[in-house]
Amino acid sequence: MLFASPHLLYQLVGIVQEEEVHHPQTGKFLRSVPGIDAEFFHGGAPRWVVEEVMNDPRFHAAWSGLPDDQPREAMISCYDTDLQAEQNNWDPETKAYVEKILLGHPDHGVRYFHLEPPEVRMAEPWRGYDTTHHFQVVKVAKELDVDSQRYALEYERAHKNRDSVVGDLEKLIGDEELIAA
Repeated sequence: MLFASPHLLYQLVGIVQEEEVHHPQTGKFLRSVPGIDAEFFHGGAPRWVVEEVMNDPRFHAAWSGLPDDQPREAMISCYDTDLQAEQNNWDPETKAYVEKILLGHPDHGVRYFHLEPPEVRMAEPWRGYDTTHHFQVVKVAKELDVDSQRYALEYERAHKNRDSVVGDLEKLIGDEELIAA
């Protein structure tokens, strides 16, 4: 999960408290398990995060006192639990716990926000594909080159995934490849 804050170098200290591990029978100190702080890092935010933050009025309220010449993009800081889990060798339970704490913290929605990456949508294989009746898709695809037909098949699988259209496009592409060989 990715969290962004309009506050430069925002941090939550002690999400997970440091813990001492002692021998169960002797009580002797064995090791210390480090705590976890959520330190939002300045810079390096993905472009989509910067764009979303710059268009989100919730962030603008935090910048109301800044001079006009201060670039707002420079104030954005992020905390990525996927990256932190990888860098700190968290197990899935630790990662889930940290995310649960971040989502439930009183500062969530005020001083930092959870952001989802935008859905990447493919361009239609041809103008009006999404409104083309499923019986007509293969008829139109027959007029295209085999690479465009493959793209239409990929697009269909990713968006509508209609069995009849997928099957007809697969058959068409297979037939085209046999003719070309």
